[in-house]
Amino acid sequence: MISPSEYTSGSPFRRLDSTRDSEFYATPRITEHIDERAVAALTKYNTDLVSGGGGVKEVLDVGASHVSHITPGGDVRVTGLGMNAVEMMNNPLLSRPNAGIVQDLNENPALPFEKNTFDFVLMQLTVDYLVKPVSVFKSVSSVLKPGGTFSVTFSDRVFMSKQIGIWSGKDDFDHIMTVVGYVAKSILEGGDFNIESLEVKVLSDGSGGKYDPLFAVEVRSKG
Repeated sequence: MISPSEYTSGSPFRRLDSTRDSEFYATPRITEHIDERAVAALTKYNTDLVSGGGGVKEVLDVGASHVSHITPGGDVRVTGLGMNAVEMMNNPLLSRPNAGIVQDLNENPALPFEKNTFDFVLMQLTVDYLVKPVSVFKSVSSVLKPGGTFSVTFSDRVFMSKQIGIWSGKDDFDHIMTVVGYVAKSILEGGDFNIESLEVKVLSDGSGGKYDPLFAVEVRSKG
């Protein structure tokens, strides 16, 4: 584990490939990065999370690609923020004009949205690449509506050259505690999350390495 002071900058966030992410992600990857079992678990989890209640649910997909892992249908409107416009153009949930926004969060961790915009923010298979995670988490807390939910889902499948140092070579427990640490540090720095709402969920245990593991850390904004 790293000390609280290291959660914002320094060597834990160095990467093997320090070139601009815009270059690395310039070529579209229209493919899944976890196995079918994990994809099914992620899709069910996300769909269940954003379903129910009245009115249209505003959902932000951070790290958006060609798929948001939400079953189409229901009163859900998805906005995507990702690294590749072509990938997002292939996402059926981002088909309306300007639904997909290209932004490198490692260059600019501030989300380009007004306060209290979204009911849900989903960060899928992305947290392991963030070099300024606490700043991103604080920005997420700002764009969530009061009582809105932030969900961070992750596995151990990564682009090795782009994963941050703190993620490399660590087990699932360390990955979970790292994300929980980001939440806690963001609150200490003024983020508007309710720490008492924090939950950790095992979406797929990986069956001892036979399949891809998948985990979720959930926290709600205050209100």
